Amino acid sequence: RSDTNSGIGTAGGDILSLIAGGVNGLNVDSTGKVGIGTVSPSQKLHIEGTDDVYVQAKSTGANSASGLILQNDARNWVLRNNADVFQIRDATADAQRMVIDTAGQVGINESSPEAMMHVTGDVIIEL
Repeated sequence: RSDTNSGIGTAGGDILSLIAGGVNGLNVDSTGKVGIGTVSPSQKLHIEGTDDVYVQAKSTGANSASGLILQNDARNWVLRNNADVFQIRDATADAQRMVIDTAGQVGINESSPEAMMHVTGDVIIEL
């Protein structure tokens, strides 16, 4: 093979690495933790870089959704961009908890805000 600095290798100590251009880009340790940009992942997925670090989920269909699901044994939350509206959704209760629409209007317990801040339900403001 002509590319001698790319392939599958090891970063040592039971770490499997995908190497590109001589750089360990993706590493999996013996506990199953995955590191991108690090050979010492501290979480199930650990992304590290010297510049800004972003995680991207992109959906290209018209009015489609992309997001992140956060789940434990009792609750399932979804952060998503759905039909161009940012949503924080309580999937366990099947309820929209907060939205930000394309005009910057925020809805709390309201999926279609009609003002910059639109709250459905009781509000307590303490000064």
